[in-house]
Amino acid sequence: MYFGALHIFSIFACIVLFAFVVFLFFYFLKDKKLIYLFSFCSFIIFFILCYSILLSIDAAFKKVALKNEENYLSSSDVMYLAYISNIGKYPVKSCTLTVRIINQKVQKVDGSIFDTSKSFESNRLAKPKNSYTYEYDYDVLISPNSQSIIRAKIPYPKHFSSYKLNTKISCK
Repeated sequence: MYFGALHIFSIFACIVLFAFVVFLFFYFLKDKKLIYLFSFCSFIIFFILCYSILLSIDAAFKKVALKNEENYLSSSDVMYLAYISNIGKYPVKSCTLTVRIINQKVQKVDGSIFDTSKSFESNRLAKPKNSYTYEYDYDVLISPNSQSIIRAKIPYPKHFSSYKLNTKISCK
């Protein structure tokens, strides 16, 4: 996680708020056990709050887009090539590409699997999947307003007749 001025300001604000709440506990409560208990609970709550604020800041300011996407079928794989463009204000350190390959022409199942007069064969009931999802992690440092190239080798299932790719990128 890249710490910018907004990150540091939010951490400082959480620490100041926590100190103010602990001061209020010491001022209004006289029992030491209650002060320690409430202070510990406040610490946990402010820690979770601060971490969620940092994640929200990252999600708001670190934006990327996939450009010039290309894919082609080789002998047993689909080769995917794209550019990750950093369109946000902060550098991006790592990205996760989620690729879903979908069979375009789904074969219809005939009614023979429901015929009970024939003996039971387990391989007749095995139905191949029509979509598969793969995740690829990339550790690249992309500064603002620049781009980096990514490549992915996606296994092409033998029972697919044609394919379609759905891609999603998320960066930190």
